Amino acid sequence: MSFSTSKKHNNVVRSGGDDVIVIGGGVIGLACAYYLNRMGRQVRLLEAGQVAEGASNGNCGWLFFSDALPLCAPGVPTAEALRLIRGTSPLKLDPRPDPRRLLWLLRFVLSCRHAHLRAALKGKLALLRQADRLYAQLRTDEGLSGEYDCQGLLMVHRSAADMAAYAATNDLLAPYGLGADPLFANALQRLEPGLHPSLYGAWYYRNDSHLRPDTLMREWHRLALTKGVAVEEGVSVQRFRTHGNRVVGLQTNRGAYRAHAVVIAAGAWSLPLTHQLGYHLPLQPGKGYSLTFPAAAGQPAIPCYFHEPNVVATAWQSGFRLGGTMAFQGFDLTIDPQRVAHMESAGRAYLATPPAAGEGECWAGLRPMSADDMPLVGPLPGWANVTVATGHGMLGLTTAPSTGRLVAEMVTRRPLHLDPHPFRLDRFRLLRAEKQLVRPFFLDNSRQLLA
Repeated sequence: MSFSTSKKHNNVVRSGGDDVIVIGGGVIGLACAYYLNRMGRQVRLLEAGQVAEGASNGNCGWLFFSDALPLCAPGVPTAEALRLIRGTSPLKLDPRPDPRRLLWLLRFVLSCRHAHLRAALKGKLALLRQADRLYAQLRTDEGLSGEYDCQGLLMVHRSAADMAAYAATNDLLAPYGLGADPLFANALQRLEPGLHPSLYGAWYYRNDSHLRPDTLMREWHRLALTKGVAVEEGVSVQRFRTHGNRVVGLQTNRGAYRAHAVVIAAGAWSLPLTHQLGYHLPLQPGKGYSLTFPAAAGQPAIPCYFHEPNVVATAWQSGFRLGGTMAFQGFDLTIDPQRVAHMESAGRAYLATPPAAGEGECWAGLRPMSADDMPLVGPLPGWANVTVATGHGMLGLTTAPSTGRLVAEMVTRRPLHLDPHPFRLDRFRLLRAEKQLVRPFFLDNSRQLLA
């Protein structure tokens, strides 16, 4: 099915600069560059640091195609507020006043509605199902494995009450073929002896998979270079050169670049980039942590989500990783020892043979969190040749192929393989009453923030 009514694609690559510049060397940026290259475009990828050093590198590597529900669901604000008060929440909020973060939080709360839940579920399902198919194609056609393994995923619970409460989530997913099977005590131990025997049970998602993200990123980086994508690291964009409603070039720390089209796929760092072009994305960086250990006997073979503390555990042949937490502290990458201790504590509570405290390699990265937990993919409003791909939250790795292909189809004006409407950038519009509620909290730039 095609969702495009745009003009016919022209394969001719124009001279006088790069055809397309992709800003961002994470998994979304690499996916965009790969599919643009496949569709006949001359592509240059610019990365401010090193390719794959950001949020794409240190996550737990889940290809969680069953994760179709948004974080902003009815009841979430109240539940998380109570957990923050009790000190049991994985969230951490910077107490310093920040008008943009306040607006983001307001929009998140306003999105915690049943209507949004249903719409987001439909949009995410399409993106996830296409990503599953495209990952299989990448493994077959390009040999991208990334230590891929398909053993399913376990949503693990210490208490009967917590497992019973999760049943409502499972009931929402079941009609779409994404439901999990309940496993209790002995059955869970037989399936995964790496878990602590005191655990009450788990929901088993049989059809999900995992890989090692840093391995995948190295493979995809090499493939991009082999295909002819020009990849440049250590190149930070200082300003955009514009003419009318088009970006015609970039000024960077390494000099000037000309381009006929620009894709901004820099994860959380897409926020300051689009702000240079006069558009403020409804996006906040959400800091997550991981601890990576050498492979050892007794580690779970099946990836696990420890539900009460919101900590993930993934094992590969080459290592083992714990990950989790969510801190909204701007672009601060400082390591918080309390967040690290939280993950280590979860490992001791849920694993039969937990790794020793203090022995893991600690990493922190910034997830691009949109205000309604839906990706932000599409043309940048007001600009004729700028496309944005960010806001994937904790599903960037999972949805990279379908996002990259969708962006390439948009740029090349080809028929689109899925409906882009749920991911459009201009979907956030505050009502007049909501503007009046928020306006007193903002400074002189409130009008721009609320646009």
